[in-house]
Amino acid sequence: MEEPGAKWRAYQESLKRPQKKTSGQKPETRGQKPEKGEPLRLVASARKRSVGRVRQVRSSIRGLSGDLGQARITAISWLSRQKEIRSPAVIIFAVAACLVVIGLVAAGLVALPGRGEMVPKLPHDGWNRSQARLLLGDAPVDTWTEPEKIRKDGRSFMVTTTLSQGLQERMREVINPRYARWIGFAAMDPFTGRIIAAAGFAAEGETEHPVFTHLYPAASIFKIVTATAAVDLESLQADTPVGYGGNKYTLYKNQIRPDSSAQTTQVALKEAFGGSINPAFGLIGAYVVGREKLEDMACAFGFGRRLDMEITTAPPVCPFPETGDDFGVAQIASGFNRTTLMTPINGAAFVAAILNDGVYLDPSIILGVTDGDGTLVYESVKKEVGRVCSSATAAEIRKMMGETITGGTARRLFSGYSRDPVLSRLDLGGKTGSINDGVVPNIRYDWFVGYGIAPSGNRALAVASVVAHEKFIGDRAAHYAREAFKFHFADLAQKAGTVP
Repeated sequence: MEEPGAKWRAYQESLKRPQKKTSGQKPETRGQKPEKGEPLRLVASARKRSVGRVRQVRSSIRGLSGDLGQARITAISWLSRQKEIRSPAVIIFAVAACLVVIGLVAAGLVALPGRGEMVPKLPHDGWNRSQARLLLGDAPVDTWTEPEKIRKDGRSFMVTTTLSQGLQERMREVINPRYARWIGFAAMDPFTGRIIAAAGFAAEGETEHPVFTHLYPAASIFKIVTATAAVDLESLQADTPVGYGGNKYTLYKNQIRPDSSAQTTQVALKEAFGGSINPAFGLIGAYVVGREKLEDMACAFGFGRRLDMEITTAPPVCPFPETGDDFGVAQIASGFNRTTLMTPINGAAFVAAILNDGVYLDPSIILGVTDGDGTLVYESVKKEVGRVCSSATAAEIRKMMGETITGGTARRLFSGYSRDPVLSRLDLGGKTGSINDGVVPNIRYDWFVGYGIAPSGNRALAVASVVAHEKFIGDRAAHYAREAFKFHFADLAQKAGTVP
């Protein structure tokens, strides 16, 4: 029979033995706590925390916590050996470790698999978009010029994108990174939801994708949301007179008063939209539409929701102020804030909804996936998310977007288009946006989202481009949209043997 206390004495003796040291070996850091400020919040004040960063931090936290079930079992095991390990500090640590892991899971910072559960494997066929996303993740699909071979789970797949290689190559050629930190461009077929071009630039050291995962301040692009809410929910029309006072491009509290004394100038809604008049849209958002309806319309346009695409994207965010903060609502409605964030893919989807008579589509960038046997396991199909507005409302918004080109903020950027052999035949519309000093200092964000529609009406292109200019202003966002319209519709005409 074993002598009583033998295990305890053996344990005490083991503690006295010198521990082996390995030269140059760094101490284990797995148990280190994340630095303060590290918890994940995809909110406006943290634009640089991209989806890739989120995955890195979550991975780090998973490494810290391990499997919940295993942590619980380990803690119980430690507690059950109180006769062998009598240190209260060890017992307290065990309980604390278990509670920390449970807290992380409850907070949603750690996603742990079930007991004995493996990472999901791809089915043999019949994939949906989320399953295609398991295969592709953040793969650089915009760089593929032909079907790409990928291996996963011991299987080979051939992936074909929806990109138009002609337009894709053209946009890569024209993108000029001089004076820019970021450039993002996306083009979408509004009737199918297919992305046909996605090109961009990110300065050295930047890790987020400039089209899919980098979030930019939306600026006045949000006026599309406000205008849609005003027309669809409050029966305003493109020609409805709206009032404002003071400078067109400022937004002060004394400009956002509901009494008529603050509204010394009257213009048509389409002129306020085309000219991007901040106080007019601030008043509409705060007192005509109101916080609740404006927030509902923002959700209809996809804010707060990640696009269901075949690759990873960042969800656009729009944190609304507390109830009763009319000026805060006015800031959001006019785009005069730096907390409403979106990607170029979101911008293209906004425009596509207006061209698609108010029906919002989730974009698609993968045409199909076949396995090693040639079996089609995934095929892109149009995905309608819902209706953001009526077809009549969409028609009114197109009138306003047309005003931006003919007499608004994009008039000079599209100067001479009526003499261009391609552009002159198109129905053009858009919305500009700009704001200084966003989350990254000394940056001027410059947006253009818009469309071109062929005379036949059955061919259209929805685009979104954004440039983050640094010290000097380089090529403007509208320049890239104009180049895309010219190339795309000329290419279509050449292939069809007709004029666009």
